Amino acid sequence: MSCVALQNISMEYEVKEGLFTALRDVNIDIQEGEFVSILGQTGCGKSTLLKLISGILQPSRGTIRIRDKSLQEAKNDRSFGFVFQDPVLLPWQSALQNVMLPLEVVNYPKDQREPRARQLLEWVGLRDFAGYRPWEMSGGMRQRVSIARALAFDPPIILMDEPFSALDESTRASLHADLLRLWEQGKKTIVFVTHSISEAVYLSDRVVVMGARPGRVKHIVDIDLPRPRSIELTEHPEYLSYVRFLRGMLEEQREA
Repeated sequence: MSCVALQNISMEYEVKEGLFTALRDVNIDIQEGEFVSILGQTGCGKSTLLKLISGILQPSRGTIRIRDKSLQEAKNDRSFGFVFQDPVLLPWQSALQNVMLPLEVVNYPKDQREPRARQLLEWVGLRDFAGYRPWEMSGGMRQRVSIARALAFDPPIILMDEPFSALDESTRASLHADLLRLWEQGKKTIVFVTHSISEAVYLSDRVVVMGARPGRVKHIVDIDLPRPRSIELTEHPEYLSYVRFLRGMLEEQREA
């Protein structure tokens, strides 16, 4: 079943110099339960694309269907959880309170909010940190809280905008493992924006390679690697072959 369908999507902005085209004629069809990464250089419109899918922005042209519904219907159905590069947690609230916040917004049954939030914190490995404020936690822990918050009301689609780019390599690897475990258990549809080739290959079923100025789909690459995936996969010849292949694609665009 098609989960996220973008047809001939273009996005234009009025700027001082005139009309700026951020995206042009983007066509992507993401299936239910897929993990799809959007890969490209800075300025290719990756984050804009994610905001269009979520309904934060409206396209200048084209149509977006979410599970065969309009964007407005999908928003009304609470179809999206969003994880940003910056966790954007409320600093005066605990991890537990931050995860409970979207449950309050959507009028989740009051007596079920705290048990649900505690369950999610345990799921992301933070059971013992429910009372910690964001400033008392590491960057990786804050991002785990952000992921738990995005899952709070159990949306079918998770949109992630470079969520691990600011983290060190060890923390990033740990969060990759957590994310894949959560995805395999919950079978959410995940759309993951990144500029990291290795991250895209390791996580994804398919990688959408974007070209820049204006942003457009250049290639869609199937990642035919076994699941479940572990860190040992990154030493596998097939994994390294995908990394080299995608790197070559991006380098060609940079030289063009």
